[in-house]
Amino acid sequence: MLLPIAQRADHAAASGSSFHEPQCDLPVNTDAGRFENYRTPEQEVPDKPLPYVWETCMTMGDQWSFRPGDQYKSTHRLIHLLVDVVGKGGNFLLNVGPTELGEFPEPINERLAGMGKWLAANGRAIYGTTKSPWRRLTFDGRCTVKGSRVYLHVFRWPDDGLELAGLLTPVRSARALVTGRTLPCSRTVADGVPAVRISKPDTLDPIATVVELQLAGPPRVEEPEPVIKPTSSGTILLRAADAAVHGSAQYESGNGHDNIGFWTNVSDYVTWRMEVTERADYQVALTYACQPGAEGSEFHITLGMRGGGNTVTGKIEPTASWTDFRTVVLGEFSDIKPGLHTVTVRATSMPNGAVMNLKEVRITPGRSGGR
Repeated sequence: MLLPIAQRADHAAASGSSFHEPQCDLPVNTDAGRFENYRTPEQEVPDKPLPYVWETCMTMGDQWSFRPGDQYKSTHRLIHLLVDVVGKGGNFLLNVGPTELGEFPEPINERLAGMGKWLAANGRAIYGTTKSPWRRLTFDGRCTVKGSRVYLHVFRWPDDGLELAGLLTPVRSARALVTGRTLPCSRTVADGVPAVRISKPDTLDPIATVVELQLAGPPRVEEPEPVIKPTSSGTILLRAADAAVHGSAQYESGNGHDNIGFWTNVSDYVTWRMEVTERADYQVALTYACQPGAEGSEFHITLGMRGGGNTVTGKIEPTASWTDFRTVVLGEFSDIKPGLHTVTVRATSMPNGAVMNLKEVRITPGRSGGR
């Protein structure tokens, strides 16, 4: 049995076609390709919102249908998954398996009852909402939006207080959704952008405390561009989910994807801002996939918008499929000094209709610079 937990009201608008509105007399295709209507990542939630209509299909246990002794996800985990999906603009389809007698095992009943109880109190922050306008929140939680109302689903209240950075629209009021109690809030500045600090409710929900913000209009958000910091080894991982995409290319996730795809315009490019803490030469490696027949695109990866002499180049070779990823070492950026830098990936030719599916650029320190 499949339970569509959160029907997304904005799916038709996102698709640009009324065909995508739920219809009982029309076929729906979820296979990737030209005639695909929407995507259905199975047993996973994308790292970020997807630029097309999508639905996560997930089992309450470890497998589809019923299996004796199955290990069921906790109510806490299921609600967090629901909030995560809706906050990223998706629909959450939850599979529950009855026994051969047509009965739900008691653990399923308990979890459905727990989810129902939470939704009875907080459902207005789920149903009919749209995705968060923030790429990243400064607290452990998610955000949904309905018109001029913003709902903050706070999984764990920050010890130093809840701060919402980048909100430009004035806040008229803030309240705890369940109790309706007003929460004082104040304007401040965080990382050079406006922010709102919200007082802590008297009672916190151990699963997710929902705060409703009534704004003066639809939320307008200005976020500082994220900076990718090195790992403890000094390696800098520039992942597709963290890239700024310029053009019609799109981030895609689920069913083997975690990459920049739909890269069918040679003028598209992607960028990251990264922080270098050690002066050194840095090896540059690219992880990508390319279905046979689409290979041959040439590209360069540049440090700084104009390069400044630090550019590596490559030519895309075929892999087994669009989800068969390969890592290649392209060369190195020489004598990079500490500070903030922009890395850009651009195609210079695209002979066969697509550039690549770009998963990651890995920047690894080598010998020390300053020679």
